[in-house]
Amino acid sequence: MEWAITAVFFVLSVVFLLGKGAFLIAGYNTASKKEKARYNEKRLCRVMGAGMGILTVLVGLCAVFQDDPPAWLGVAVPAGIFLVIVGLLILSNTVCLVKNPEHPEETPAEKKKKLGTGIVTTVIIAVFCIGTGVLLLTGDVKIEVNEGSVGIEASYWGDYEVALDEIEEISYEENLNLGRRTGGLGSMRLLEGHFANEQFGNYILYAYVRCKSYVVFQTSGGVVVLNQETPEETKELYERIQNAVLEERNQ
Repeated sequence: MEWAITAVFFVLSVVFLLGKGAFLIAGYNTASKKEKARYNEKRLCRVMGAGMGILTVLVGLCAVFQDDPPAWLGVAVPAGIFLVIVGLLILSNTVCLVKNPEHPEETPAEKKKKLGTGIVTTVIIAVFCIGTGVLLLTGDVKIEVNEGSVGIEASYWGDYEVALDEIEEISYEENLNLGRRTGGLGSMRLLEGHFANEQFGNYILYAYVRCKSYVVFQTSGGVVVLNQETPEETKELYERIQNAVLEERNQ
């Protein structure tokens, strides 16, 4: 998914840097002819292209480090998005303006429409940025050891349950090579869904990125790998599940 978004952003960057694609710029594409006359269209497109280029790099970094993002990336991405938005707002209302546009005074209706368009555009941008930040930086994996099963409740991905009598082996491991994601979610906080590596082949993963300790189940349906936010919490989870499995076998 990250590579697909990177490709889309790259194409948009190239289009804008060529001075084209003004119809894609929110607010400008719905402005009146008099309002558009206030802007140097090619310069506005190129400013947008520069901003999209920076966003392309940021999304590309997320794709490169999707399975093991460094700590600095969690700061660089939201900070970069914020600076791009601020920069675009400043530049679009300074260097992109025509010094002496020739157009008559706007009517009250046109001013009202302009204000409404600006508010809608701002809201859309804000929702996009907040949504991106939420997906990249938040979320939890909650694991409950119940009578007869282990329940996994995950943010942004489907829940999962493993019956205790299906667990054939259980181990506590550190610094696993998680391999590549074949279907699921990868953010700077969580890895969830279907993964594949040389050790397990295809397997299910629910893990916090920064914790390098894992609980590994060998089940009748395949391998499941879990962890918690810290090695200590993961070790405690391993012991709870191991005890629950032993009790299930002794019944």
